[in-house]
Amino acid sequence: MAYTTARDRAVSYLLSLADPDDAGRIEQRIGLAPQNAVEHRLETEAVRRTWSAARQLPVAVLHWVMQQDDPELNVLVCRHPSADNAIRRQILRGVPCAPESKRSVLPVSPQLNHGVEEARLPGCFHELGLIGTLRAARTRGAGRSAASMVLDRHDWAAVTQADLEHALPGYARWALAVRHDCPPELRRQFGTHAKFHNRVRAAGAFDSPEQFALEHAPAVDVLAVLSLGHRLFPQRLADASDALRPLVRENLAGHTEAWAVLAQLVEEFQGGVEELVITAGAVA
Repeated sequence: MAYTTARDRAVSYLLSLADPDDAGRIEQRIGLAPQNAVEHRLETEAVRRTWSAARQLPVAVLHWVMQQDDPELNVLVCRHPSADNAIRRQILRGVPCAPESKRSVLPVSPQLNHGVEEARLPGCFHELGLIGTLRAARTRGAGRSAASMVLDRHDWAAVTQADLEHALPGYARWALAVRHDCPPELRRQFGTHAKFHNRVRAAGAFDSPEQFALEHAPAVDVLAVLSLGHRLFPQRLADASDALRPLVRENLAGHTEAWAVLAQLVEEFQGGVEELVITAGAVA
């Protein structure tokens, strides 16, 4: 049976970071089906259902899926309620998102030919161009609309240089800072103080999977998302797993009672993953 509840997916993901020799004993203690017993087809469907059921996802997670440059995965992203105008514009225009992509255009799935439309261009875009439109933003809505026109790494380079030469308006800077694909160095250029950092994270924009894994909360949401990574963003999942593996092996290891405590706590726990794992290990 494929894992369909957030609790089961969360615990199963963490268990994948433990010593494989301990997995069977722990699964039996907490009532999870063996991980290798899940059929591929059922797991694929469970992943899709879990993705669709997560009504609010950090934009960073959507970006990691887009980095696969897979037109079919982009359908899942484009149709998700958390996809904003910038994300939909990139997907519908076939903009590649893989970090080292050599493609100029990515195919767009025919599934997006109906029911999904690109947002209208800012009214002044044809006249002022990208940088001019960003500089003209005087409201939050205008800032978001202008920021949605940044499509690729060349646009980001132009934005970075323009802001260095003369700081962009605050509304434009904020809309750019919380973009799913804003370069980390540009975010630091916009601000480095703790309040700014916290607001950006609260908006769902993370510089890395490690940051998401260790700083976001509640833990069950973080872990349920990471449990989808093997199918939706395998390349970025490895970074999050590498950050969490030492934590799991130090605090939970093969202690079945610690895992049982974690399984009981995870659904209602309001803190992050690190706090959850340490708490479960200490209580047991």
